[in-house]
Amino acid sequence: GGLPKLIYVAMVSVFVIYPPLKLRGLIRNRQDAIKAEVPFYILQLYVALSAGMITIDQAIARPARTAETSPSDEILAREFGIAHAEYSIGGKSLEEALLGVARRTQVAAVGNLVGALLQGMRTGTPLADILLKYEVQAREIWHQDMRDFKNRKMPSVTIGVGITMFGGLLIIVTPLIVSLAQG
Repeated sequence: GGLPKLIYVAMVSVFVIYPPLKLRGLIRNRQDAIKAEVPFYILQLYVALSAGMITIDQAIARPARTAETSPSDEILAREFGIAHAEYSIGGKSLEEALLGVARRTQVAAVGNLVGALLQGMRTGTPLADILLKYEVQAREIWHQDMRDFKNRKMPSVTIGVGITMFGGLLIIVTPLIVSLAQG
C-alpha cells in the first residue's frame, strides 16, 4: 500500500524481534516454575523411599501419576514421568532417561538432583539418605532463586508496559501518518 517505509521497517522489526523474546520469556518462566518445584519433588521422593518398601523406579512413578490427574502445573513430576516411560517402555537405561530430564529442563538444581541420584545408585548409598541431605541444599538454592526471581520481575513488568504502550501508540499514530502522507 501507500505506507511509508519507516512504518514497514518498524512493523517488520517488531515481528522479527518479538517471537524470540516471547520464547525466551516462556522458557524462563518454565524454568522458574521448575526451580520452585525441586525441593517439594525431592521431599516426595524422600517420603516414598524412606520406608524402604519401594524402589527409585516406583518412587519416580508415584508423583508422575499424581501429576497426570492434578489440576496444578507439576512440570518436574511430569518430566520425571516422561523419564519413567522412557526407561520402562522406551528402551532407554535409567541413567539415560534421568540425564534426559536434566537436559530438557536446563535447570541446575535438577541436574544436581539427577547427578545425586545417579551417584547414589552407582555407589549403593541409600537414596533416601542422599535425598534428605540434598533437600536441605535444594531448599537454600530455592530461597535464593525466589529472591532473584522477585528482583527480576519488577523491570520486566515495566518493560512489558512500555512495549504495550508503544504498540498502542503505533496503532493510533499509523493512520494519522498515513493520512498526512496522502494529504
